[in-house]
Amino acid sequence: MLSLGVRQCKNLLIVPETRREYCQLETFRPRCPGHNDVVVVKSATFGRMRVGRCIDADSLTDNLRDTLGCQADVFDYVSRQCSGKTRCDVFVPNRELLSSRPCSNQLTMYLEASFSCLSGC
Repeated sequence: MLSLGVRQCKNLLIVPETRREYCQLETFRPRCPGHNDVVVVKSATFGRMRVGRCIDADSLTDNLRDTLGCQADVFDYVSRQCSGKTRCDVFVPNRELLSSRPCSNQLTMYLEASFSCLSGC
């Protein structure tokens, strides 16, 4: 049996992990397929980790290339918002994410998060 907050989970079925980047002005909205499934956040990082969907290589000048790699682990915050719930919304950026201050305030940052779903809760 697994305990997620006040939920007790029996006969667990774990849906495979989903990982994605959430750019500025997007919302991390984990959803699970079953009506009684719950979200389990696996990881959450906020910053400018790498070139990808949210940071285009063509937009990086030589000066900005050095800004990649600044990041903060925001797992605790995102997990409090979402784990054990059937749904949640975390807007990027928000005050809590920005308070982690992984990069200079002038830089555009994004959230990279992964989650899976537990069925049988």
